[in-house]
Amino acid sequence: ARARARAPSRIILVFLRDKMLMGEEEGARVMVGEVFVAVSQDDASAMVAAQTAELTAQQKDMQGQLEKMEAELQDLKAQLYAKFGKSINLESE
Repeated sequence: ARARARAPSRIILVFLRDKMLMGEEEGARVMVGEVFVAVSQDDASAMVAAQTAELTAQQKDMQGQLEKMEAELQDLKAQLYAKFGKSINLESE
């Protein structure tokens, strides 16, 4: 769920980067905490690139955690089926 929640943030950052590359903005306002600060386009581009890289790294980390949990779940299911056989149903409907 968290990985999915971060996807819109990444989409917004890509949109802002593309908008800046097209030259539609001479400067930019960046939200720092609860206020907007005027920065140059170069600084804004650097900030967008850094945030995009950070979100990408977080997404990869979360994906790795998810895969690890899914593998552990499959292992636990196999153990339970080995112990209880067909008398249990662990599959989601």
